[in-house]
Amino acid sequence: MAAGVALVAALLVTGLCVYRDYGISWDEPTQREYGRKVYEYVLRGDDELLADRHRVYGPVFELLLYSVERALGIEDLRDVYLMRHLVTFVMFAVGVVFFYLLVARMFGTWKMGLVGTALLVVSPRIFAHAFYNSKDIPLMAMFIVCMYTLMLCLDGRSLRSSLAHGACCAVLVDMRLMGMLVPAVTAACLLYEMAAGRGAGGGRRGAALRLGVFCAALIPLTVLLWPTLWTDPVGNFMEAFQAMRRFAWRATVLFMGEEVWSTELPWYYTTMWILITLPVMYVVLALTGLMAAVRGLARRGARLGVRRREMLLVLTWLVVPLGFVAVSGAVVYDTWRHMFFVYPAIVLLALMGLAWVGAQRRRLGGLPGRLAALAPPVLLAANMCAAAAFMIRSHPHQNVFFNALVGGVGGAAGRYEMDYWGLSYRRLLESLLEKDGRSRIAVHSLNEPGYYNSFVLAPAERTRLVYVDNPSAADYYITNFRWERSTLPEAAECAAVVVDGVTLSAAYSLRRGGGASSSLAPRPKQYYD
Repeated sequence: MAAGVALVAALLVTGLCVYRDYGISWDEPTQREYGRKVYEYVLRGDDELLADRHRVYGPVFELLLYSVERALGIEDLRDVYLMRHLVTFVMFAVGVVFFYLLVARMFGTWKMGLVGTALLVVSPRIFAHAFYNSKDIPLMAMFIVCMYTLMLCLDGRSLRSSLAHGACCAVLVDMRLMGMLVPAVTAACLLYEMAAGRGAGGGRRGAALRLGVFCAALIPLTVLLWPTLWTDPVGNFMEAFQAMRRFAWRATVLFMGEEVWSTELPWYYTTMWILITLPVMYVVLALTGLMAAVRGLARRGARLGVRRREMLLVLTWLVVPLGFVAVSGAVVYDTWRHMFFVYPAIVLLALMGLAWVGAQRRRLGGLPGRLAALAPPVLLAANMCAAAAFMIRSHPHQNVFFNALVGGVGGAAGRYEMDYWGLSYRRLLESLLEKDGRSRIAVHSLNEPGYYNSFVLAPAERTRLVYVDNPSAADYYITNFRWERSTLPEAAECAAVVVDGVTLSAAYSLRRGGGASSSLAPRPKQYYD
């Protein structure tokens, strides 16, 4: 336990040291505005929320963020977004704590808890998103909390665990409707115990009591924490569910070297992104654990260090969401961020893979057994160190990590999306301000994040930037190349943000001998959700 506390403490210290370094993602201003509307509806009865198209999204974390902003009296935009980044990271840290508890409980050893926690944290893309992604990271963290409370509920030691689990699931559902997976699994498990007449906590009667207490906490809290549901809980909930299935964002994404419409992505889109953006050994061990778990369920036993029930829960956690997206045709985009909540299940399968490898030592014996047991942990440690080195080297742009399966960042350039959310604009703007000392700098940006990232600059620096719609009035053109693969201005590049030789964003000088270049036409605004 002491080692786990030390690891979490180190994580928190690291977060406190670096949370100020990240830019503002494309979605953050929209998310903040949604939180404001929910806040105004709850406290002042302002029904502007009811006409907002985002009302179908779970509001609980955005309401929390905006409530903290108002409670602390934060006014300057820089302080607002730094606070949001810190609180989002703290939520991630809460998920890390519960993941340690979950792993230690499943495998019966704190050592596995440490390894699992390290795998959860030392994942470059996950770590970067832990600061600025107030949608998908809190959902992942709350999924972990709910899976841990589910274990307590199914063990049936007290009705308090069922009550706590119901409350946690209500928060989860009110973050994203995909969270309904956990209540559905909970009900299925308890109904099975009732039908079978066995299980922890008093057989049929005990299972029925736990299910009743769980629902008594889940249903009213789900409605209470989601103001959109107050006027018509059933009808508005169904509207939100339908919106989740048929979300109509339509634009092209770069995938395997081709521009593909978001509504026409192949079924393996999410799975492919997972395979190429996690460290290779994480993927190898997770696939090993997946095969061993399936085999163990089929043969009623496997040397994976966990019970069959836990194997089934982990497989459900991973396979059902990925299967739903593949079969339903639900619109997903921007890599696999919508599915970050399955990453803990991938880590759990990787740990099962490690346990299976360890079992081969006992089965093979002698030198072959020792080699079979030693090689994967050594390779995993080396891969983890390489991932950590990338995180340090590329900071704060860990979000563009690609593994060796596609040749790293350099091999993925031009084939897959890079800084699609425009986080690197912050460093680009800071570089421009450092190079150009004038009190007024006119900037024309390809898209909104080029403007949003000025929010996180110091006020004195922010006021030096003037954003113009017409490039003929601009001193500089800035771009993160989203939807702009080949058409670049006929101007000199004067600043760039580069990771492993790949340019994430760049600034081009449009001033030539006192006149403005006319190589760029005004671009219509692009809206993103």
